[in-house]
Amino acid sequence: GAIIMLGTGATAPTALLSSMGYPTEEYDLHINFPGGAPVDGPSAGAAMTLVAVSALTGRAVDGCSAVTGEITVHGAVKAVGGVPDKVAAAKAAGLTRVFIPRENDAETLHASGVEVVCVSTVKELLSAMLTGEETVSQGPEAPQMTALPVAAQGEFDIPAVTAGTNA
Repeated sequence: GAIIMLGTGATAPTALLSSMGYPTEEYDLHINFPGGAPVDGPSAGAAMTLVAVSALTGRAVDGCSAVTGEITVHGAVKAVGGVPDKVAAAKAAGLTRVFIPRENDAETLHASGVEVVCVSTVKELLSAMLTGEETVSQGPEAPQMTALPVAAQGEFDIPAVTAGTNA
């Protein structure tokens, strides 16, 4: 089978995708976080899972939204630190929606000027953030690469997160 490399905290996304029926064993999937990219360890679990499913299915990711959240092998999206700063960074980057763990919900986040959407499961996140129909065929003829919108590639000046607030 293929080796799936998803970066920091990759065990949960790999096990979860396989348990959800995605053909992870048929692909060599590598998600690269270039040096200096604003990646936050477990907080990137939801985003890594989202882009992996996008690559496996050919469905595009909503490029106007940001996402944060730790995931479990059972598909729960768990609370992370620094959510107010992450919502502010999404707004500064020009994004219109931010998906956060339901456990992180706070009234002040909804007054941030961006739509804050709370999710409890990876299925909720995938349903809301993936667009279009599946286009990747099963097997070796599948595309080798899926491009992400510029916002997902870290091309914006994102305000620094205050030390000690990261998960």
